[in-house]
Amino acid sequence: MSFSTHLHTRFIGLFIITTTARPFGIWRDWIFKKFKISNEDKGIKPYLVDTLAYISFEMPLYITNLTISGASLEQMIKSILFFAFIAGMVGRPYGIYRNFIRCKIFKLDSSL
Repeated sequence: MSFSTHLHTRFIGLFIITTTARPFGIWRDWIFKKFKISNEDKGIKPYLVDTLAYISFEMPLYITNLTISGASLEQMIKSILFFAFIAGMVGRPYGIYRNFIRCKIFKLDSSL
């Protein structure tokens, strides 16, 4: 991917992330309720469910972003595989971070 394509993708991504933060929170809460996970649960199940919520919401947005930015099919496949790998590592930490922001900063209920 050229530097200009990469930069274009990042700018579009910034807009997408900013505008989809609340819908992602709603989606994540819904997924957690479907799998009967609470914020107090520990272990592999909340990790997998958080990762599922993250990938299932963000991947279509990421693919749209790559398409708009003009990435080739080969670039898209490589980027999607890399995104899936990274999402497996950041899905749960991002969910924990979101709960922290929700509870400590905005004083919202964290119960699912």
